[in-house]
Amino acid sequence: KINSLYAFATVGLKNFLYLDVTARNDWSSTLPSNNWSYFYPSVGLTWLITDMLENTPEFLTFAKVRASYAEVGNDTSPYAIHNTYGFGAGGVLGYAYRSGRLAATDLLPENTKSTELGFDLRFFQNRVGIDFTWYKSNTFNQLLSVPLPIASGFSSKLINAGNIQNKGIEVILNLTPLMIGDFRWDITANYAMNENLCVELTEDMEEYTTRGRSWMTTHKVVVGERFDQIFTKGFLRENDDPNGKILVFPTGLPMITAGQTLRGGSAAPDWTGGLNNAFSWKGFNLSALIDVRMGGRVYSFTEANITADGYSEATLEGRDGFVVPNSLKDVQDYEANPDGDPIWVENDISVTAEAYWLTYGGRNSPTGELYGYDASFVRLREVLLGYTFNLNSDVFQSIGLSLYGRNLGFLYNASGIIDPGMSMGIGNIQGVEGFSLPSTRTFGLNARFKF
Repeated sequence: KINSLYAFATVGLKNFLYLDVTARNDWSSTLPSNNWSYFYPSVGLTWLITDMLENTPEFLTFAKVRASYAEVGNDTSPYAIHNTYGFGAGGVLGYAYRSGRLAATDLLPENTKSTELGFDLRFFQNRVGIDFTWYKSNTFNQLLSVPLPIASGFSSKLINAGNIQNKGIEVILNLTPLMIGDFRWDITANYAMNENLCVELTEDMEEYTTRGRSWMTTHKVVVGERFDQIFTKGFLRENDDPNGKILVFPTGLPMITAGQTLRGGSAAPDWTGGLNNAFSWKGFNLSALIDVRMGGRVYSFTEANITADGYSEATLEGRDGFVVPNSLKDVQDYEANPDGDPIWVENDISVTAEAYWLTYGGRNSPTGELYGYDASFVRLREVLLGYTFNLNSDVFQSIGLSLYGRNLGFLYNASGIIDPGMSMGIGNIQGVEGFSLPSTRTFGLNARFKF
């Protein structure tokens, strides 16, 4: 049960400076009694510079500066602070059993603190405009489930941990480069960069597994690194150098890590953006939207399976035999090396594509290093062509008809073989594609009636 008390106030100065203040306090019975009350405020300041100036420069149409600070609190799910029991069928009357999660009697409310700064500038009668935002938010006391030794009688416990930071910028640029008579050309471009960083977990914890080993990846939160680090199986290399030469068995096939210990990067992009061009002339309108994502990694479980089955184009090369590129083999010379330590020399052992892909592909435990791709792309997201009929009617003022196509194709796809926008799910299951349906183009007709 949650009870809340909320208050807000707005103060203005001569219609150009505004201060907004809010305050909220929640009481949640899902938290321990000494922590069930939590308070979170916010404050925002807006300064309309052009409304303050008596004489603005002719080129300046509008100028606004804004700043805000806010906190948000959050409780947890019911019964986390109690040892609970359930009832199962069995025997004559059934049986009661205790939950495997130990009661967390010292939980604190989760808290997010956010700061935002920005400005909105428009020039030359709104023909040029820029909207800029810088933000930073930190989330503290996140609720994590950690394992306990089974001998304790419980398997897990909820704890407060973490300082997860999101910091970035967002920029929107509006431009009207051409206005001649009834013809108008508008450009809208946007850019966003977000750095999601794990600043801290607990004193005793440097990493936390958000999704345990499954198929080809393990996902972790690691202190000092971007959120959702992907780990997978990979080749063993000379001197454990990620760029070193691959070590092979006497069969010529590469040696691999015992588990999913190879760092595979993060699914998060370095930046995202978009570009929209819109043209209008005497009721006609044409627009095209380009969607951009740069950076991040995606792993294809689909490709791991079809290479093992021999259906992938990647399996065509080497069917008559090939030597693993950039690899070393061990020469066992016990007279020169009685201790039996490996002597690595350039590999010349030939293997077949069938043996290679059957060993490192498949559905049970594929070697993810082979199936990781750059998730960057530039996509033609939408094209729209329409016409607006102005009517002299008592019922309709106008009718707008338009033809549109969405998800029309890639202008650039770094992976080359998959849609990097595909994912197996939401939340912590990012950067993995598995048996996804092909992405589809959509075409349609849209009608708008203005009364």
